[in-house]
This record gives sequence, structure tokens and C-alpha cells, in this order.
Amino acid sequence: MLSRSVVVADGSPAVRARLRTLLAAADGLELVGEAATGAEVTREVLRHRPDVLVIDLRLGVFTAPDTATLAFTEFAGDLSIVAAIRSGVRGHLLKSASGEQIVRAIRGVAAGAAVFDTAIADRVLALLTDRESLMAHYLTARQREVFDLLTTGLPDTTIARRLGLSPKTVRNHVSAILVKLDVRDRAEAIRAYA
Repeated sequence: MLSRSVVVADGSPAVRARLRTLLAAADGLELVGEAATGAEVTREVLRHRPDVLVIDLRLGVFTAPDTATLAFTEFAGDLSIVAAIRSGVRGHLLKSASGEQIVRAIRGVAAGAAVFDTAIADRVLALLTDRESLMAHYLTARQREVFDLLTTGLPDTTIARRLGLSPKTVRNHVSAILVKLDVRDRAEAIRAYA
């Protein structure tokens, strides 16, 4: 069996210890580094160039060429899943997964597969294919109205007139929309969700 190198990144010593134990007992998987902070993740990945990075998304989304990234979290909000996938994460597993599921997921992403915990796989598919379910789940009705007008390229003052709002209120809605959609600016929001 081809040996795969793994870096584990999690702020919890207990989680890192669990993963260390699982990897030590798994044929073909070798733990080559551990990280507890975002800075340590960068250092360990650049140092070891692992086949797989298993990372808690609270440390950030980190992807590197030739390293498959597996998000490993307590809970995943729909938007964090979508943002992680768009950043290059190959899979997502909840920390409640069994040891067998964890090892299988690491092997899967190392082999190039997209691996998602069964608890979130259906949500991921729906979110990636159905803009309306994403919008309805995260944006208020007013924010959806603002976003729909924003996607047509209208300036805030025109959106404000059409919706009977002040320009400042529209700017506040746009700011909230960008945060909820986890995007940097209007252009990225339009590219990703329009």
C-alpha cells in the first residue's frame, strides 16, 4: 500500500492526540506534523509537503498544491462548507465521526476523492446547486431584495429609491450580505451567487 503523509491541525490537544493514535494504527498513513495555530499550519505544510492536511476550519482554510485538505470540525455551517469547497478543500468530516470513518476519509482525499460526512453531503449538494435555498436560509427577505437589485449592477442610491430605504440602510444591508455570503466584495458575491 502506498504510504501517505499527513499533517494534523487542530487547536485541541485531545483532538490531535486522537488523530495521532488513529494514524499510528492505520496502515499506509504517516503523521509527519502537527499544528495548533494558523501560523503553525503554514510552517508544517511548507516543511513537510504532506499528501493530506486534516484541519479544523477555526484555524482557517489552508490549501496548498499537491496537498489534499480535509476539513475536520465540530459543526459546519452551510456557508463555511461552501467557502471551504471554493477554496479547494477536498472533503469535510465532523469530529464525531468514528475512527474508521476518519481513516477512510483521509485515504479518500489522498486518492483524489471528494469526501463528505453523510450528515452534510445532502446539504452541500443542495447549496452548490440551488441558489434560492442558500439565499432563503441565510438572507432575510429584505436582504434578498437588496441582493437581487445589487446583482443587476444598480448603485446603492437607486436600490434605496426602488425599495423606499435610505442609502445608508442599503449600505448596511450590503455589508451584512457580504458577511453572510462570506465574500470580500460585491463582484465576488455576484460571481459566486448570482
